[in-house]
Amino acid sequence: MVFESIVTGHFSKKYAKLTGKNKAFKQQVVNKMKGIRQNPEICEPKSHDLRGLRGLHITEHYVIVYLIFKDYVIFINLDHHDKAYEAVEGLMNRVLEDDKLLTELKQANISTEEFARIIRTIGRR
Repeated sequence: MVFESIVTGHFSKKYAKLTGKNKAFKQQVVNKMKGIRQNPEICEPKSHDLRGLRGLHITEHYVIVYLIFKDYVIFINLDHHDKAYEAVEGLMNRVLEDDKLLTELKQANISTEEFARIIRTIGRR
C-alpha cells in the first residue's frame, strides 16, 4: 500500500530553497519521498525528544524528517543533519499553525484537533 503524503509549508520552503538550482539533489529528494510513501517504516522511529518522528538521509548531510499518521506520511522538515532535529518542540508548535498543512488535513478529512493530539505527543515518553 502506498501512503498518501501531506507536506507542511515549512517543508515546502526548505525544499524550494535547497533544490532550486540543484536538479540532482531535487531528484534525490523526490526519490526518497517516493520510497518513504511506499514504505514509511523504512527508518527506525526516533526516541527521547524526537519520539514520534522518523528521519531518512538523502545524502550524507541532508535529512527528511517525517511522521506517520494513519495512512499518511506528513513531511515535516528537510534540512542539514545538524539542523534537521533542532528545536523540535518549536517546530511542532509551528506545524499546528501551518496554513498549508491545515488545508491539506482538511482536504484529507482529518480534524485539526485529532492531528494536534498526535503532535503534542512528539517527544513525550
